[in-house]
Amino acid sequence: MQEYVFKHQSVSLDDLGTVFGVSKTTVRRDIQRLINDGTIKKVYGGGGYKQSCRT
Repeated sequence: MQEYVFKHQSVSLDDLGTVFGVSKTTVRRDIQRLINDGTIKKVYGGGGYKQSCRT
């Protein structure tokens, strides 16, 4: 999921659920972990990558 967000820069929870075949609850949980790790930033309705974290 992290690589998908990096590739697309900004994605919606609905898109992630569809692409990975999981529920919005699962997407929210996984996105929250990435936010807590500082890997991505939260944006309205989804997530986007933090350029400072991109390697």
